[in-house]
Amino acid sequence: MNRCFYINQNDGSIKPTAVQSLDILAFYAYDDKSALQALQLLQSEFHSHHSDPKNWRFSDVTQSVLHALNKRSAQVYLSGIVALIMAHLNEDGSPTSINEASKIASELAYSSDKILFKVPKPNGWDYQEKAIVGDISTIKSYFRKYRSAAHICAAKTLIGADSGPSHPMVQPLPKTLKLVSTVSHYQRIIEAWPSVSDWNLWKVQFEGGTIENSYPPVTPSNELVSQIRSLRPS
Repeated sequence: MNRCFYINQNDGSIKPTAVQSLDILAFYAYDDKSALQALQLLQSEFHSHHSDPKNWRFSDVTQSVLHALNKRSAQVYLSGIVALIMAHLNEDGSPTSINEASKIASELAYSSDKILFKVPKPNGWDYQEKAIVGDISTIKSYFRKYRSAAHICAAKTLIGADSGPSHPMVQPLPKTLKLVSTVSHYQRIIEAWPSVSDWNLWKVQFEGGTIENSYPPVTPSNELVSQIRSLRPS
């Protein structure tokens, strides 16, 4: 099945829920039915907020879904790490396998501190540090689960939870365009790999020309790329 998500609305403007929608596609990468239902729930919440922003809060149903997704946040983060490792090692001209990338991700996970994640509250966000697993087979299983949204996972991992306070239903346009630019950047990289033909990748489409000049994609620091390359087996 070809999967495609349009960032633009019918009038060409950017969907006001683009950031949250991309989150949903990442968290439900392996389950189209759940992704569709979650997108419908998101639209309901957006309309609820739009009609009464002062008194808005997540419904109990949405809150329970968000809590369930919060438990997977580290899985999506690690899947993004694997995607980034593959992307930046493939620049060297020798394609990196999922096995090799998972081994490097394991080394990074074991050497890292806890990671900051957003935690949903009834009408906003809180922040929580979580440890991430370093077991190679577990990381590989995570990546296989979320690989159809590998480009989105990579962008989420890079941008992370430390991009400043934000409202669950109101995202500043620059933040949205930075995320879209980063997702598009890694989508183009990943789509060029022969090995992804069976990943059933979600294709994120943006109409209106390139945005990467005005909103350059976020990429790993030179230090992180050097560390990744140093961990590659000889």
